[in-house]
Amino acid sequence: MSLQRPFTTNCITFIYRDMALLAICYFGEFKKNDQGQWTWKWNGDNGKSVAALVVAENTSYTELYHEIGNLLIFYSSEYEMEFGFLFPNNTHFSVPPVKITSDMQLKWLIELNKIHHTPLCVTLVRREQPMNKPNAANEADDEVGD
Repeated sequence: MSLQRPFTTNCITFIYRDMALLAICYFGEFKKNDQGQWTWKWNGDNGKSVAALVVAENTSYTELYHEIGNLLIFYSSEYEMEFGFLFPNNTHFSVPPVKITSDMQLKWLIELNKIHHTPLCVTLVRREQPMNKPNAANEADDEVGD
């Protein structure tokens, strides 16, 4: 990446033309409101948690997952992250949140952010079986084989 002259877009100054600024909303989840429209609802007493993250426009989903994991410092053995965003300008019908699970969907969000400021919403989901902890059935099988 070569250093280029700064430029301004939507009141945000970037040093590199191939970078994107993402607003990251976390400690919340998507829910429908009383009018049947999808919204982002903050969870618990954590307050409204928002962070900014500057990423390369060609950032992969895996790289973003790692960067946000470092930003939030969550327990990956107990939780996994789900990424999504609300499509801007829902007018006549409720569009469900777009889930980001691939490089292509992430690229769509980055391109969309060039026109609309669309935050990436991160939901922490507790794993059914924490990683690195065997379940009771596996422990019983191990004892039988001894």
